[in-house]
Amino acid sequence: MEQLLLEVAGSTLRTVPLAQLVRMQGAVELLGADAYPTFMRLGAAGRLELQPVAAGSLLIEVEHATERLGRQPVPTLTFMGEGGAVLGAMYGGHDTTEVAGSDDGQIAVTAEGIRVLLRRFPPPVGFRSEPGVARGWFVCYFSALAFGPDGAWGTRTPAMGGSGAPVALPGLPPLPPVTRWHQANVAGSPAVAAAVFTTTPAAEVFRDLIHAVTAACQDSLRLKRPLVAQIER
Repeated sequence: MEQLLLEVAGSTLRTVPLAQLVRMQGAVELLGADAYPTFMRLGAAGRLELQPVAAGSLLIEVEHATERLGRQPVPTLTFMGEGGAVLGAMYGGHDTTEVAGSDDGQIAVTAEGIRVLLRRFPPPVGFRSEPGVARGWFVCYFSALAFGPDGAWGTRTPAMGGSGAPVALPGLPPLPPVTRWHQANVAGSPAVAAAVFTTTPAAEVFRDLIHAVTAACQDSLRLKRPLVAQIER
């Protein structure tokens, strides 16, 4: 996994997943990227060196963006175990965010719910063609997916209509391993009983990134040394 390293000589080296930075930059872009030029440059080049004055500007940008993002809801796929224990989550953005995929299926997070795309004919109950989707593929949106010994089942969103009865989902691609989750409360290979569509406040989703950038900027100002941001692959 690509990491963004934030380093000020004489202080703690901080690392955050590059994907987390990209997600927050996407959210900030909706606020108006021109107001956050330094933040939007992070990760754009292999290495960025910011003198203390520039680090101070970055600190102001991040604080302002955090305040504006506030409780803006971020589409979330929450993974749950038996008994309803929350195992972890993956976050979406303002567009479609793929969670899992195969030659015949895809699971993604969108603002409308869990988007399941299957190449199967006849399609399962409730699936339909959609503009922009290749011929032979069908789409349906769900509020929850359940996994058991008899396969995967989905509960359609109210916008998709139907009786509310679970829909069998043959050919659904497997969920990603814990190492690819954006937030995890477990390790190893836990048994996921359900994946539920929820939302999470943006400030919580980007909490670790905000803390790392803020602390690195403060170190730069305190020590009067450059802040170096670089990507590690």
